[in-house]
Amino acid sequence: LAKRLGSKMFYRLLNSISDMRTVPQSTDYRLIDRQVQLEFLRFTERNRITRGLIDWLGFHREYVAFDAPPRIAGEASYTISKLFRLALNTFTTMSLRPLFFFGYLGVVIMLMSLGLGLFIGIEQFLLGDPLQLRFSGAALLGIFVTFLVGIVLSSQGITALYLSHIHAQ
Repeated sequence: LAKRLGSKMFYRLLNSISDMRTVPQSTDYRLIDRQVQLEFLRFTERNRITRGLIDWLGFHREYVAFDAPPRIAGEASYTISKLFRLALNTFTTMSLRPLFFFGYLGVVIMLMSLGLGLFIGIEQFLLGDPLQLRFSGAALLGIFVTFLVGIVLSSQGITALYLSHIHAQ
C-alpha cells in the first residue's frame, strides 16, 4: 500500500515539476532499436534514470499495456528508503524547478523582511512608536537575520539560473 501510494504521489509530483511527461506505471523494461541504444550509451551520467533519459531522447515510442502477475517467489529488492533515494535522484535529474523554488522563496522572504523592517523603523524611530508595539532589539536583529537569509536564498536562485544554462547546454 505504501509503495502504491508513494508511486502515485511520485508520478504526480514529477509530472508537475518536470517539462517532460512521464507515463505512470511505465517500466524500465524496454524494447529499443540500435539508434536509441547508441544515443543512450553516449550519456555520461553515473546515476542514470533510464526511464526518464530514454524518454528525454525524444524518439517515437509506443506502450504495451500488460497485467503483471503476482510475484511467485522472493521479495522486491527495492526498500522504501531505496525508492525514496531513487525519487530524489529522479527529481534532480529531470527538473531544475526545485532549484528555482528556493530562489523564489528567498525573494519573498527578503521582500517581506524588508517591508517589516521598514515598517518597524518608521513606526519606532521616526514616529516615536504611536502604535505602542515596543519592538525589542532582539526582534530587529531577527528581522535583519531573516533579510540576510532571503539574500542567501535569492543568491541560490541566481546560481540555479547558471546551472540551468549549463544543464541545457
